[in-house]
Amino acid sequence: HLQNATIEHLIDSSPKGWNRETVSALFDQQTAEAICKTPLVQQVNTDKLVRKTEKKGNYSVPAKVKNLVLRICRGCFPTRAYLRDKGVQCPPNCVVCDDNYEDTIHILFMCPLSIQLNAQESAHMAAIMWSLWKHRNLELCQNTTETCAQIVERALRLIEDCVQTNNSKLPPQDYATTEAG
Repeated sequence: HLQNATIEHLIDSSPKGWNRETVSALFDQQTAEAICKTPLVQQVNTDKLVRKTEKKGNYSVPAKVKNLVLRICRGCFPTRAYLRDKGVQCPPNCVVCDDNYEDTIHILFMCPLSIQLNAQESAHMAAIMWSLWKHRNLELCQNTTETCAQIVERALRLIEDCVQTNNSKLPPQDYATTEAG
């Protein structure tokens, strides 16, 4: 019976707040407490589908990526440091950069290659966050709706223009010309 349930089924409308009894019945104690601590926006009254599901209920993250993230979260990411802790005879150094110690933090954040990749991705993520905020303000102030593709396209144009500006030393294009930006 929960297959078609939405968040609104967990909320009391008057006064607007979480229906603690329903939330506690559906979720474990820790999750229920976290849900009930989440503030509700008074102006929002209907649910909105944020991510479209596929017919089989699957999402666009491949199984190998899910597996990798689960291993990282569970502390069993098979880095050389982890393997050595489990008794596997292997050198401790990083396979990528030959640093003297390959653990999860090193391979994902400290290895020179990951630093370079993360810097590039950070710029993309920051531009997407800015574009998402711009979208929010356009919707709030001008009742303008956009697709995810339009939001991402604006972010990519922003980065592209920034790179071109840095390369040509031309004045940057103004992306915040409206009061919504």
